[in-house]
Amino acid sequence: MKKILEIKSILYKLEEKELYELSATGREYAEMSIEEIERKAFGFAEEDIKTISPSKLNIRWKDDYENAIYKQEKSGLSKIDWAKTVDLSEPIQLSYKNGKFYIEDGHHRYYAAKILNKDLNVNEVDFKDNPHLTAVKNALREGKEVPEEVLKDYPELKKYNK
Repeated sequence: MKKILEIKSILYKLEEKELYELSATGREYAEMSIEEIERKAFGFAEEDIKTISPSKLNIRWKDDYENAIYKQEKSGLSKIDWAKTVDLSEPIQLSYKNGKFYIEDGHHRYYAAKILNKDLNVNEVDFKDNPHLTAVKNALREGKEVPEEVLKDYPELKKYNK
């Protein structure tokens, strides 16, 4: 009996489809967890990102970042001394769009972590891209054939299919 279950499990994994092969309105897609969808579309899920290097971040709100620089300069402290006064244990909030991470909240912590060359704690990643559409676009970009029933959800992409 155990062997039969193992074989069924192996067969199920062989039948598992890629995200771009599933219709966004289909049952298989609807039954997937959001974490599974995120991992298949973006390569990670929100819960996977606990810390991040400042070098991987982009500034979305330039005024907030410039404010952090201004505060450091106005403090009269050196960059390093000022950065040591910032509580880096408090997590930052990020968004993810078009393959890039953006700081939503935590520009002072970002600036301090950048100065001290330390990673930042993350408590939220807001995905701005549609994960299914991203998976379909990536598949088309890689020359993979996307099923017609999937492209019905995105008629503007039909011209890119083989």
